[in-house]
Amino acid sequence: MKRVLILVLFALQACSEAGLFPTTTNGSAVINIPRVTANCQTSHCRTNVSSPLINFVITTSSCSDPLFGGVASSSTRSINCTGLAGCYGDANGWVSNGGSITTIAAGTYNICACIDYTATGTPWVNCNTLGELNNVTLSSASGLQMINSWTDQ
Repeated sequence: MKRVLILVLFALQACSEAGLFPTTTNGSAVINIPRVTANCQTSHCRTNVSSPLINFVITTSSCSDPLFGGVASSSTRSINCTGLAGCYGDANGWVSNGGSITTIAAGTYNICACIDYTATGTPWVNCNTLGELNNVTLSSASGLQMINSWTDQ
């Protein structure tokens, strides 16, 4: 049994040195960005039923200044809003440092969303409703991340 354990450890070390286990530069595991969705039920979300814009950010800073510690940002897009259901929709197309990404380092993040009812194309400048999902541990086992906590600004 001891020999088997030593062989397994040796094999794991060799695989790691060969780069077969994806890691970031800081040594954290790399994970696929999980599906992130908005479910806003505030009075703004139930009364502004045009086609507002939404943007999501995965950040290491607070949602009051999410771009400061931003790790990934979704493409700004229209979100569906109705008087009965409020606003709902998924993030799509994650970017970081100007490039498209699908993975980030595993870790604890805040996931923020901003809805802009004026549809100016700059949601973090015109953030009418802010959504927050704080201190979320993202790992390879992470599934759907739904933002249910919203504040009308």
